[in-house]
Amino acid sequence: MTAFPAIEVVDIPGKGKGVIALEFIAQGTRIIAEEPTIKLSGQTREDLAHSVQTALSSPSNLEFLLSFPCKKGEDPVSGRFNHFLPCASEDDNACGLFATICRINHTCCSPLSGPNAMYTWREDLQCETLHALRDIAPMEEITVSYIACQMHTDDPPKFLRKNFDFSCSCAGCARPPDQRAHSLAQIHQYNLFMESFPISAQSRRNPTQLLEQLQHNLLAICEEGYAIELSRGAHCGFRLCAMYGDAKNAISWETLSRDCDAVIQGTDTEEYRSSERWIRDPSTYERWNIYGYSELAAPVRII
Repeated sequence: MTAFPAIEVVDIPGKGKGVIALEFIAQGTRIIAEEPTIKLSGQTREDLAHSVQTALSSPSNLEFLLSFPCKKGEDPVSGRFNHFLPCASEDDNACGLFATICRINHTCCSPLSGPNAMYTWREDLQCETLHALRDIAPMEEITVSYIACQMHTDDPPKFLRKNFDFSCSCAGCARPPDQRAHSLAQIHQYNLFMESFPISAQSRRNPTQLLEQLQHNLLAICEEGYAIELSRGAHCGFRLCAMYGDAKNAISWETLSRDCDAVIQGTDTEEYRSSERWIRDPSTYERWNIYGYSELAAPVRII
């Protein structure tokens, strides 16, 4: 049985409940793997309503839900749904409320600060896992970001007030509005680039230039505090190099992706195993050398 580091749900001044580390936690450590106390699912509104009714017919589940704060002026049940996390699966839109992970407070990703942990739903384990993004000291509060990079489409203070009904006091939110606007523009540009990357790669338009643009965008998003995007972005670099048969540089990109993924998800994922296979032999990638050989480039050192 996996031994997880000691953590505790405690009262955090000015925040309500929160979670702290009771011992040193090294970067990449899986802090907890937790099943939802309440899980809701349903492809239709009617199915979801039935799921809610069934789950909350249990007095213990209802008591657990009501132990979370409610958004002001909202229904006492639906006003607490913002605490649920996606439990992604192929056949429904499941979400879950977790006893420990859903007590973790937020810190924005920004050039000045960032969370020290990240949670991810693991469909294969049917658990939400939490990993340390950096070393966490004993008695330090564990925080995550409620704003994924792809969701970062609005000024964080406004987004958090609207969706979670609190004012964020992190260093990123304390910056002047023009600095936050600059960050928002950088993140928007990165998201647009990543959305267009598959089509750009398939168009076979100057792959060297496309790879340079990828590196530029990855540097920019890391400066904005979203270093976790290296996993996805570096895998894009691998795919591009692989499609042009450049084994050496494909390996460099996928090694970066694998190492980042190991920190945020662990080494027991299918993604990690696939990365290991491609690093050993990039020619096993299904689209290997489909465009004919061309030497591209490895990730720049600063990444």
